Amino acid sequence: MRGLGRRNHAKFSGSPDQIATEMALGYRFTADKSYNILFLNGITEPETLIDKAFRMGIVFLLYRLLQESIESVHDVTNEAINLTRP
Repeated sequence: MRGLGRRNHAKFSGSPDQIATEMALGYRFTADKSYNILFLNGITEPETLIDKAFRMGIVFLLYRLLQESIESVHDVTNEAINLTRP
């Protein structure tokens, strides 16, 4: 069994268990490091934060609406198939 003493936790290696261990132990991550390990969607300057957050919210909303539309079409298609079966 591996223990904490068997690894160098002060150096970032990039493996998922290494990252999880560093997070659990309370290591601080820079914004760049967090972005590189896909913990953040993006990095922005304070002046553009609200604009980018608003744009990202619109993208999420459109994605959700698209998913609901696809589900609705799927449901209607299934109902139509069931109606045409003898």
